[in-house]
Amino acid sequence: MTATPAARCHRVALAPGEGLAAFLERQNLFRVDDHGIARLPVLIGGSLRVPELPPLAEIESAIASGRRSVDVGATHLIILDAEVEGRPLRALALPRVTDARELIPLDISDQTRTLHPLDFAAIAQHIDAIGAAMAMEGPIVRQALPLAIACSDQPEYFVKLGFSDIHAAFRGATVGVALDRELSYDGHPGRDFLDGWVEIGDAVPPGAMAIARHALGGPPAAAPARRRLRAFPMSQLHITAGNSPVVPAVSALRALATKGPATIKLPSGALVAGAAFAVALWAAGPEHPLVRHASIAYWRGGDESLEAALFRHGAFQRIVVWGSRASVNAVAARAAGTKTLVFNPRYGISLIGREALAPGALEETVRRAAQDTLVWNQQACIASLVHYVEGESRDVDRYCSALTAELALWDREHAHQPDRSVVGRIRGARRGELSGGRWQINGAPIAPTSAVVRMDRGFDLSAHPQARVVVVRPVDDLADTLELMHAGVSSVGVLPIERLAGLRDAICGRGVTTVIALGEVDTLFTGAPHDGMRPLSELVSWSIA
Repeated sequence: MTATPAARCHRVALAPGEGLAAFLERQNLFRVDDHGIARLPVLIGGSLRVPELPPLAEIESAIASGRRSVDVGATHLIILDAEVEGRPLRALALPRVTDARELIPLDISDQTRTLHPLDFAAIAQHIDAIGAAMAMEGPIVRQALPLAIACSDQPEYFVKLGFSDIHAAFRGATVGVALDRELSYDGHPGRDFLDGWVEIGDAVPPGAMAIARHALGGPPAAAPARRRLRAFPMSQLHITAGNSPVVPAVSALRALATKGPATIKLPSGALVAGAAFAVALWAAGPEHPLVRHASIAYWRGGDESLEAALFRHGAFQRIVVWGSRASVNAVAARAAGTKTLVFNPRYGISLIGREALAPGALEETVRRAAQDTLVWNQQACIASLVHYVEGESRDVDRYCSALTAELALWDREHAHQPDRSVVGRIRGARRGELSGGRWQINGAPIAPTSAVVRMDRGFDLSAHPQARVVVVRPVDDLADTLELMHAGVSSVGVLPIERLAGLRDAICGRGVTTVIALGEVDTLFTGAPHDGMRPLSELVSWSIA
């Protein structure tokens, strides 16, 4: 371990024969110390770095400042008030990123020499190693998970599910299937185009200029040689968002699968999971080309000292941005000239036909509806916020009561205690846009753990609190909802399933990208499009030779 005083952090390495558990213990990572501080590492250009804590007096001053995040020298502190296994947690400490050049993969020569020639077998092997390092019973997750739970505003179940999803996603064979589907061409599997040049079977006709020269008295235009196609890696900047630990890992997985030199910006809501993933990526092979050309770090969004350089045209060949409308628009505007993949904020809805309200069907209907509502505790972009219910008024009321009882079951099994900001959003909705609705509440009236609101008039969806609150809108016919469909709707769950075929074309024709059976919006198949795109195909450059 060598100190870097100017950066106030340490570049760390495994000692000969040292296991991950001993390494984490030696570096004191993801543990709360006697002063309530937990240290998180970052990955910069393949180098794992841990923060050097500033003097205690400076930490105390930062905590007393009342700000949520504070730079103390070259250490970045995220101020918290939580508890980890009985120990008070007051702040997370990360190395502060101050030099944008460290985050920009500038060594093109090394990339073309060591990264581009990797065949998919080598990529799959490294992806498998990362997945193994992120196993739930492994030392990284065992050490990081309690800290992640304490730092999250989500119930423990959802945080654990996020870590489990990361482990499950990092399987080389599954990623291979996704590549083969998303990058396939002319009958060839996608991985072939990443591995090298693939000859295309089409005969290429002579060009117009060769034909014109023949008309001037030259020889007949010769048939051109067969063409070859290859998918070349592109350098990638991923600006991730949200409080789900899955998003940064999914973005990183796409970069790894396409062999792209990548910088992943962690969201403030998933710092612990992101740091754990950075350790797993590094530990799977510190000298691996995929690692040496990767960075996983955090900086404040809008930090001009960094982002002016990162968004400069030519710094990266691809930019991927997730987040709120304001964040997405800001990045897209600054990244003009660079191909940018945008995953906009979206939401899901549910369409429930009158047949699904029959006494013998209602129990299954509300079970399926709650499943679609509670994806990532109703904060995922596919989670259902509004249920449009077709039927008589009394049938809609029965649905609301049954759904309220179903949500209460989730409240009991996976406790959801809204914090102050969530309670404020719920109160604002009750006093504002949803004030005319009939509320059925679980938990304390002042801070409900879940609720169903019957609204018989239109309302501004931006006022939805996204806190286990379902708005139910009665409709005479499910087809009446078509005028409400647009590209901001990510998913529509339909029940009964027999009604789906008659609605899906009209719904998807208005910009919605997923229309499936109610209760299945969080189910995926390998290589599935995301927001109407095949992301892996967009992250490479298709070259002809």
